[in-house]
Amino acid sequence: MNTPDSAADLSYLLDMAPPQARGRAGRLDARYLLNLVLRFRWALIAPFCLAMLAGIYLAATLPRIYRSESTILVEPQSVPDKYVHSTVPIEIDARIASLAQQILSVSNLMDLIERFKLFADGPDRERFIEEKVEKMRNRLRVRIADEELGKGRRAGNRASAFTISYEDSDPRKVFQVVNAMATFVIDQNLKMRESHAFGTSEFLSAELKKMRARLEEVERTLEEFRRVNMGELPEQLPSNLAILERLQQQLSQGHQGLRDEKNRLLIVESQLKFAQQLAPAAAAGGLAAPEAGPGSLEGMRQQLAQLLAKYTESHPDVTVLKKKIEALEKETAEGGGPAPSPPPAAAGGRPYMAAELQGHQQAILRNIQALEGELLKIQGQIEYYQRRVENTPKREQELLLLKRDYDNIKTTYSSVLNRKLEADIALNMEKTQKGEQFRILDPPRVAEKPISPNLNLIFMACLAVGLGAGAAVVFLFEFFDHSVRGPEALQARFSLPVLMVMPNMERLQPRRRALGWLNNGLSAAGALACLGLLAGLAAATLLDASVAERIKGLLKLSL
Repeated sequence: MNTPDSAADLSYLLDMAPPQARGRAGRLDARYLLNLVLRFRWALIAPFCLAMLAGIYLAATLPRIYRSESTILVEPQSVPDKYVHSTVPIEIDARIASLAQQILSVSNLMDLIERFKLFADGPDRERFIEEKVEKMRNRLRVRIADEELGKGRRAGNRASAFTISYEDSDPRKVFQVVNAMATFVIDQNLKMRESHAFGTSEFLSAELKKMRARLEEVERTLEEFRRVNMGELPEQLPSNLAILERLQQQLSQGHQGLRDEKNRLLIVESQLKFAQQLAPAAAAGGLAAPEAGPGSLEGMRQQLAQLLAKYTESHPDVTVLKKKIEALEKETAEGGGPAPSPPPAAAGGRPYMAAELQGHQQAILRNIQALEGELLKIQGQIEYYQRRVENTPKREQELLLLKRDYDNIKTTYSSVLNRKLEADIALNMEKTQKGEQFRILDPPRVAEKPISPNLNLIFMACLAVGLGAGAAVVFLFEFFDHSVRGPEALQARFSLPVLMVMPNMERLQPRRRALGWLNNGLSAAGALACLGLLAGLAAATLLDASVAERIKGLLKLSL
């Protein structure tokens, strides 16, 4: 008969036994595990149910974040560069960066917030507008598509596409925001390119106007210089030299004519003097020999010989004297002999001859005066043209400076004009959208699956936590449980044969049986609850989001 003291001694002996002697050390079969689960069923059910409830709560209450994105392709200009050069100098990467800054600008974000009623519900409703803008800015992304795909780009390569994305709790508003941003990017790109092209054309127009004004000013200066210095220009040097040579010839001929006139004057003065000397002698005796005077045939021939020694036969004085000699010879021939001595009355012709010679003298003096005036005029013209020739090198240097400025300005004007025409063509190309354009490659769409929270991860985590926590509790209970269960364990522990096994008589009592059935019923209910909660968590995390919304609504109603 066992007593409590002896039972205590037996328990002490069982606790003092070595671990390898315990009966459950090598009994990890299915029956043992099933018995272990049944014994510690509540240690498994309670953590599992709590983990499932926590998972359902998280899946129902965590805000769903949806993402919508649009990929925009950068298309090169349709007209080859060798025909039309673009006037938009900004590289595509810099242009995308500029567009990203415009997208993230406060004014653009405020316009999107007001247009689509963002942050109008929930706790974000009471936020300040600056906080809303900052929160929206954190949810916007502009990424290069090549970098997004992990391909990378070598230095100097241009981006071929970029992606715009936005994240929020309302999928339809996310779609609307991304669609608006994609449209905004395309419109801004067109405006930016057209603005650059128009600005370039306007700048070149202003520069062309300035260059035209400078060119016209230099042309007027050059024209005024030519007008003021007419006759001293380099291209007029040959004509000036020709005129100067002609004037030199005229001056030489004038000097020769002046000398001839002076010689004639000397002859006429000698004749006049001789006639004046004969006039008193003829008046006194009337016997003057006509042959000895200048008016005789012999005297005329002597004068002719003197004139021929100085002049040619075509000289006017020689011609006149020859005519007189011929007339006198004709008169002598008709008279049949030498001319008779003039009668006393003929002596009265000497004063007439003297008067005629004085007339010749006055005419010659007038000719000499006219020749001297002409020579002075020719000399003045020669000096004038000599000054022209002397000033030509100076005018040539001044003209060279003016023409150099004129040529430089004209070249610059032509260059600016060509660039202006090219800029106008490029502007027309941008207006007709033949230049580099942005095209929506992947349009945005309404997201159906949230990107946050990760419901699959929540499901797996809750399942692992529920099972792990229960297994940990069972392990702890089993680890610190030193009792011996079954005759095999007792025999293995003490190495003694077991003679008899007596069942627990208390379990055969009706009350104990009722409690056992109640315990089994509660265990079955707990197992069913675990399965139900597992199904609920699976529905909230792995199925459609509307299930989670309905669960969330039920939780709100219950609270």
